[in-house]
Amino acid sequence: MFAVSVEVQSNSPITVGSLLTFHAALCNLDHSLFHESFVYIWTSNAVNKSTGFLDITTTASNTTAEMSKVFSLYVPPGHYVMEVQVFRKQDAWLMAFRHLSPVAVGYHNFTLTGIY
Repeated sequence: MFAVSVEVQSNSPITVGSLLTFHAALCNLDHSLFHESFVYIWTSNAVNKSTGFLDITTTASNTTAEMSKVFSLYVPPGHYVMEVQVFRKQDAWLMAFRHLSPVAVGYHNFTLTGIY
C-alpha cells in the first residue's frame, strides 16, 4: 500500500488584488485510485478578517486540481498557508458528518505582497 500525498504549488509571491492560482496533484496513488474522481477542499488563513477562513470546494475527475482566487485589498500583505484536503468523490457525502478521513492533505506557504 502506498502513502498517498498531495503536492500543492502556486504562482506566489503575488501582489494583493492579483489572481493567485494554486495547483494540487496527488502522488503515490494506488493503481485502484487512478480513475477515481476527487473532491478538493481548499482552506486558507488569508482572508478578510471580518469574513473568516477561505473555504472553497472543487471537484476533479482526475488526480490534479486547480483553484484561483483574488485576495482583496482587505487582506494584509504577509505570509499565509493554503491547506488542501482531498476526498474520494464517492465518499464526499460523509464529509457533512465529519466521519471521513481525507485521502491526502497538503499545505503550501504563499506570500501576498503590498502595492508599492
